[in-house]
Amino acid sequence: MAKREVRIKNATKVDCNCQPIPSIPEWRKAHPEDIYFDSTLECYTWKQLSNVGIESYIKPVKIQLVPAYDTWTFDLPKNIRSEKSQQQKVLKQKVEEQTHLNSVAKKKLFTKWKGELTREFNKLYSKELVPERSKEATWEPDFLLPAYNTFLECKGGQGNDAWRNTLKLGRWMAYRAGYNVVIVKTQQEVNSFISYLIHNGMEDPRSNETIKIQILKHELMKL
Repeated sequence: MAKREVRIKNATKVDCNCQPIPSIPEWRKAHPEDIYFDSTLECYTWKQLSNVGIESYIKPVKIQLVPAYDTWTFDLPKNIRSEKSQQQKVLKQKVEEQTHLNSVAKKKLFTKWKGELTREFNKLYSKELVPERSKEATWEPDFLLPAYNTFLECKGGQGNDAWRNTLKLGRWMAYRAGYNVVIVKTQQEVNSFISYLIHNGMEDPRSNETIKIQILKHELMKL
């Protein structure tokens, strides 16, 4: 039986007191010097690290995992895609005008209309090879614990395929640089991990001979 994937919902951003922030732009204007977090779990982690005196940097670096590059894709011509996008915006506006529908019903209606529009365009126009600019893939860890050479991620859930692939690439980049990557999913895990750090510390992940050999092979392949 296939394992059911648990999706990560968009967490509510909170201030340093773990209170929800309704509007980030307005909050930034009112609190230009304050920090905020992407989730309550992230805020809780920061507080617990601070309480025990573990130095941490919030969102310390954005790591490039894959650079932007030019490629080709099989799709409708750019001008046709632009026209389709404009019509989708019109459909979206029409859905919002259906004030008698709740948000769930509006979403279903838009999905239906969008599907009908896509089928119509596929009948009228033929796909072809068109150039495409692939955006760079980046990873921005939640925390860096410099005393332990560790990046700490706070994620409540299993994540989707995109997140898991990002984590795989991020962990490899971190290993090559001598950093660990730790994921915490609950407040209990945060507390357990901090306790582990205090009593055991963290080793350089490259002390593992298997990882050393993998890094060596990777470097040789670039020669």
